[in-house]
Amino acid sequence: MTLETAQAKPGVSGSVLKTVAIVTMLIDHLAFFLRGQIPFLTNTLFTLSIPNITSKEITLYYIMRSVGRIAFPLFCFLLVEGWKHSSNRFRYGLCLLIGAIVSEYPFDLVNFGGLSFKHQNVFFTLFLGLIGLWLYDRFRDIRVIQALTLIALFVVAFFLKTDYSIKGVAFILLIYVAQTELLVIGFIGCVLFQIASFPAYLLIGFYNGERGYIKGPVLKYAFYAFYPVHLMVIYLIQQAFS
Repeated sequence: MTLETAQAKPGVSGSVLKTVAIVTMLIDHLAFFLRGQIPFLTNTLFTLSIPNITSKEITLYYIMRSVGRIAFPLFCFLLVEGWKHSSNRFRYGLCLLIGAIVSEYPFDLVNFGGLSFKHQNVFFTLFLGLIGLWLYDRFRDIRVIQALTLIALFVVAFFLKTDYSIKGVAFILLIYVAQTELLVIGFIGCVLFQIASFPAYLLIGFYNGERGYIKGPVLKYAFYAFYPVHLMVIYLIQQAFS
């Protein structure tokens, strides 16, 4: 099954993918950041057992975090689509960089309680991924320079300690390079981001290439703004119930 085949059929739009990505990210973050304020999240719902192999206690926290694995692969795919179809790639990159800078303080608050450089938010990962796409295209005919610059980019992601680090940036490049090979993308994605991310690749397989209902500057920038805003709201909830 390829993306080219999927795009030839009716399916889901980019707006649907964006909505699913946002909702699953929110579910994941509510569980991760509010588990201390909502004790029942970690109560055992049932035990999943495979005789003589493994036994796993299933909690609402575990379910919500598993749902959250869907988000990042979708954001990566949407980034690649944005790169391919953007009329102004510089502005696209600038929006991601501004989003990264604006999001860092809310990200630090909800994670560390104040400004910290221990870990950087996912917008930085997406921004570095976009730079990776530019480097890949820019030096397509000079393989040595292409390889060296991409390795340098991975080193930057590692030392900046961006969300998902090297594997996040590498996965963005994988989607771009192997964009017609959904099975390859899905297999590697499940290895990198757990089997729970599998529904993301199913949704990508039904992508129809259409923008969908998220149009115009208001909705476009609201999509960017959701990340820092929801982190700040979660932080306020943390403080209110701590």
